[in-house]
Amino acid sequence: MEGFLILNGAELSACVDEREQLMLDVAAGRLTREQLTTWIEHHVKSALR
Repeated sequence: MEGFLILNGAELSACVDEREQLMLDVAAGRLTREQLTTWIEHHVKSALR
């Protein structure tokens, strides 16, 4: 996911621990698609300056 964001001029504004927990929750099925989308929307910022 991070590679896709970087290629499209964006980056995540979350620490490594938060990102890791997100991926573990996704893999374990603890997040819905809507929850994942909301998390990404709240943690993506433009990398273009």
